[in-house]
Amino acid sequence: IGITGTKGKTTTAYYIKSILDEYAKVNNQKDTAIISSIDTYDGVSTYTSSLTTPLPLELENVFFNSVFSKVKNVVMEVSSQALKYHRVYSTNFNIGIFLNISEDHISNVEHKDFDDYFNSKLKIFEKSNIGIVNLDSNFSDKIYKKAKENCSRVYTYSLKNKTADVYAYDIKKDHLYTIFKVHTKNFDKEIILSMPGLFNVENAICAILVADIMNIPYECIYNGLKV
Repeated sequence: IGITGTKGKTTTAYYIKSILDEYAKVNNQKDTAIISSIDTYDGVSTYTSSLTTPLPLELENVFFNSVFSKVKNVVMEVSSQALKYHRVYSTNFNIGIFLNISEDHISNVEHKDFDDYFNSKLKIFEKSNIGIVNLDSNFSDKIYKKAKENCSRVYTYSLKNKTADVYAYDIKKDHLYTIFKVHTKNFDKEIILSMPGLFNVENAICAILVADIMNIPYECIYNGLKV
């Protein structure tokens, strides 16, 4: 599961991992592997990450250790640099996620302009079987078009657009918790998120959509996000 976007990659990755870890615990499986800007866990070891997306040899080693350890899923952040400079050349994502886009990482050493940055991120769909698009993102129409051109299936999520495959509603704050209802193809129920902010609700419903595609039960989703 690969995640790109200007903001929210790390949070979304850990939301997905937490949900999948709940499911793994119920089924006596190992925790989900993760490659993030904070740390990397591959079923063998956990260590501090030096890059958001590692260089190819390290990346392949993470995948090897994950398979060797019988880890079922890997969740990873995919940076624009990794896509632009082919660090994920030999990696194919079952699910590729595009969270959002805004002006960032534009300089003489990263991306020469916004188009270079945006088009680098869009490459994730060229390597994805299933695409996920945030309908609330800037340029969502262009992102969705790229996903449709490259992916066998495309799903959407939104905080406000009820045409999306997954959307949130009745969002409210309760002390340190955010409580909202979420509509998916499999359920329409309440979620309690242990982090404040609408942007975290947006990241959470993306994680819920991933879990829904993977047929993860509501109870695992609920417990994974409440942690």
